[in-house]
Amino acid sequence: PPLVALLRAGNADGNRVALLAIGWLATDAPTRALLVGEGVLPLLVALLHVGNLSDKSHSNFPLAMLVRAESLRSPIVDAGALPPLVALLGQMYADGIGGNNICSTLQYFA
Repeated sequence: PPLVALLRAGNADGNRVALLAIGWLATDAPTRALLVGEGVLPLLVALLHVGNLSDKSHSNFPLAMLVRAESLRSPIVDAGALPPLVALLGQMYADGIGGNNICSTLQYFA
């Protein structure tokens, strides 16, 4: 899909738009499967390592939507999402921002 290609392009403004759209599209099971099949998980994990806290936090939204599907929890873990999510949570609390949105994602792995 074009949104996954937009993430691959690496443009910060394009990433924000694509992340928001992918997050909302990930609420639909067939679309989730398409996104995962197109390789969105490693891209999302890679973006958890890029930019400032706001940029990294934007990467959480599609993961938060994808993780609601129990069948995707192991692939998300396998893609390496947990360490950067935990690190992001720590950074957000250290900066006084809070991290409720990250906690909402991580709760599915408890």
